[in-house]
Amino acid sequence: MCPGTGKNTTCEVSTAATDPFTSGASYPNDKQALCAVDFGDFGVSATSASLIDACSYTTPNPFAGASDCVVTKACTTDSQCDDSNSCTLDSCSTVAGTCVHTPDTGASCNGTAGVCEVQDTCSALGFCQDNGYKPAETACGDPSDTECDNPNHCSGTDNTCVPNYETAGANCGDAAGVCTNQDKCDGAGGCTDNGFKDASTACGDPTDDACNNPTTAAERTGRA
Repeated sequence: MCPGTGKNTTCEVSTAATDPFTSGASYPNDKQALCAVDFGDFGVSATSASLIDACSYTTPNPFAGASDCVVTKACTTDSQCDDSNSCTLDSCSTVAGTCVHTPDTGASCNGTAGVCEVQDTCSALGFCQDNGYKPAETACGDPSDTECDNPNHCSGTDNTCVPNYETAGANCGDAAGVCTNQDKCDGAGGCTDNGFKDASTACGDPTDDACNNPTTAAERTGRA
């Protein structure tokens, strides 16, 4: 029975190398289904449930008899109840002698988050939920903050830490002077020294008479 659209009960199917039969084209792969049931979807108020109609075939015959079906997994120790789900706390009920899988709500799952990822966490239904990526303005990586290199930030769409350089051609370093060229950012975080103006560049005193020619960059640079 499925609760239908707009309900919270969910199931996921995966393939694992747990096939108990050593023959067949798909060995050792086997399909597994994991369902998280929201009792509210079925109009009931409860805190626990028992699994029914879960069949464990003792032979490769898919038409095995009803005697091959089990209601719940019997146990005597917690170690017998591992369901390979990092979002459930697995234990053996000493009263019922069956396995209990309690959602570990809010626990971290799916490994450690990357520098620009939000840590995935376990939902109240016992599934690992993808929490996506950090906002684009989140600082990461190189924190350098210079004239040509700003602190890196997350892309906002994946786990990439994006360099944040000033645009090539932006002013930096020495300001333009009478005989000095303006330094410029190179677009890769560096500031390019553009040196001095040509020796023939006019500057300073423009007097041009019988005894005095206009001052040039070479003359100005050579003065004390």
